[in-house]
Amino acid sequence: MPRKRNLSHQQQRRIQSRQEQWQDAAREEGHDGTVVAHFGGELLIDYPVEAGWEQRRAQPRANLGGLVAGDRIVWREEENGTAVVVARQPRERELQRPDRYGRLKTMAANIDRLVLVIAPAPAPQPALMDRYLAAAEIHGLSVVILLNKADLLDEDSMELLEEVLAPYQDLGYEVALTSASDGSDSALPEPLDDAVTSIIAGQSGVGKSSLIRRWLPGTEIRTGDLTRRGEGTHTTTTACLYRLANGGAIIDSPGIREFGLWHMDPEVVIDGFPDVREWIGHCRFRDCRHEKEPGCALQKAVENGELDPQRMEHYLMIRDEAEAGRTTS
Repeated sequence: MPRKRNLSHQQQRRIQSRQEQWQDAAREEGHDGTVVAHFGGELLIDYPVEAGWEQRRAQPRANLGGLVAGDRIVWREEENGTAVVVARQPRERELQRPDRYGRLKTMAANIDRLVLVIAPAPAPQPALMDRYLAAAEIHGLSVVILLNKADLLDEDSMELLEEVLAPYQDLGYEVALTSASDGSDSALPEPLDDAVTSIIAGQSGVGKSSLIRRWLPGTEIRTGDLTRRGEGTHTTTTACLYRLANGGAIIDSPGIREFGLWHMDPEVVIDGFPDVREWIGHCRFRDCRHEKEPGCALQKAVENGELDPQRMEHYLMIRDEAEAGRTTS
C-alpha cells in the first residue's frame, strides 16, 4: 500500500481555503439545520418548521470532517429526494476527549452549559465533579449542579450533601434540586428553563436518562432505520441532541462519562480552577510546584482557610496527570 503523502502547511492552507470558499457557496443554496446524532455513515438532522422542528436522515459530504451533535449545518435535497449536508457552520465551542489512540475527538459542539447531575446514591465523588467543572471552566460553559432523586433525601443524607456542595456554592455554582419520579407539571428545573443548549453529565446511576425521559415525555429519537447495516441500533454509544419545549436543547453524550483532562496542556489546567488560580504568582519562588516548597501562596491560603484543601488536592492531581500525559504522548 502506498504511503500517505504529508501535505505542507501551504498546501493545507490552500485546501482549507478552497473548502471554505466551496462551503460559503453551498450555504447560499441550502437550508439551515442541526446535527441531532451521527450513526455510522449517516446523520440524523433537524431543521426549523412552523410547528417547531422536523427530523430527517441525511448524508454528509466527504470533505466536511467529523460532524457531531450540536453542529449547525447547511443541507439541501437532491433530485432523488436524499438530504445531503453540504456545509458546517463555524463552531462556537466544542467538547473534546482523546480516543484510544490519544487523538482528540470532538464529542459535541455549540454547547452553552454543563448540567452536572448528582444524587444521594450513588454518593457524589468530588474528584469527578471537579473534573467536569474544570472542563466547563476551560471551555467557557456555565454550570448548573443538579441534585436528582431529591425525594430520597433524609436529614442525614441532606446534611452530607450540603457539606459536599458548600464549597461549590461558595464559588458561585448554581445548585438546583429535582426528582425524575416527581409527577408535577413543571418538569424542567428553573435554572434550565431557558433557550440554551446544555450537555448533561454525571456518574453512572444518578438518573440522567430518567431525567431526559421526564423532560421529554413521549419523545424518542428514531435510530432503528437510520442505516441499512444496523449502526443506528447502538443508541447509547453516540451523542444525541434533544429539543426542549422551551426552545432550548440538551445533549446526552455517553463519551463525557470518560471525560479526562490529561490531554490538555498542564498550564491550561489552572484555568479550570479559578479559586486556585487567584493565588498563582504570589509564591516566593517562580517555579513553585505548590507542594512542599517554602513560601507557597497556595499552601498558605489552604492553611488560612482561604482555599478549600480538597479543591487544591484535585487541581494538583489533574495537573500531574496532564504533565504525565504530555511526556508520554
